[in-house]
Amino acid sequence: MNRTYESPLRSEQQELTRQRILEAVRDELSERKPDELSFASIATRSKISERTVYRHFPTKEALMEAFWGWWIDGPFGIRVEEPVATAEFPAHIAKLYGAFDRHEPVSRALVQSSVGREIRDRSRHRRLKMIEATLDDTTRKLAPAERKLALSIFQMLQSVTTWQTLRDFRKLSGPEAAKAASWATRVLMAELRKNPKTFEDTP
Repeated sequence: MNRTYESPLRSEQQELTRQRILEAVRDELSERKPDELSFASIATRSKISERTVYRHFPTKEALMEAFWGWWIDGPFGIRVEEPVATAEFPAHIAKLYGAFDRHEPVSRALVQSSVGREIRDRSRHRRLKMIEATLDDTTRKLAPAERKLALSIFQMLQSVTTWQTLRDFRKLSGPEAAKAASWATRVLMAELRKNPKTFEDTP
C-alpha cells in the first residue's frame, strides 16, 4: 500500500508562503483598488514567483475569499461573529469602528469590491445571529415583527457600510463616527429596555 507522507517542515513552509501572499494582498490594497490587483503585483510584493501564487490560489476569487477570512480572523483584531455581553455592545461598536479606521484601505475594499460584498452577503446571517444573542435581554419582550426591526437597526449600526457613510457623506472623523454609532446604540438599547412597546408609539 502506498502512503502519502508530507514533511512537517514542508507543511510549515507552505503555510509561511501562504501567509506572505495574504500579507501582500493586504499591502497592495493600501495602494490600489481590489479590481486592480494582479497576481503579478502580488508576486512581486511577496517576493514569491507568480507560479507559486497560482499554486496556492488558482483564481483571483479563491485568493480574495481566503484573504477576507484571514484578515477578519487575524489582523482585523475583532471577532465580529462572536456575541459580547449586552452592556458591552455600545463599546463593541466603538471598537469595531476603530478597527475599520486602523485598516481603512482594506475596510473600504470590503465595501467596494464585488468579492468583498459577496463575502459580507454570505456572512450576514452569522453577524445577525451575533446581534440576536448579544441583545436577547434587550429585545426579547418585543413582538416578532418589532424585534426584527430593532435588530436590523443594530446590525446596520455595526456595519462597515454605515462606518463608510458616516466618514464619507457626513465627513465625520473616525472617532466622531465611532462616538455617534456607539451613542445611538446605547440610546436605542435604553429605550427598548425602558419601553418595550415603543414601536406602538411610532407612526
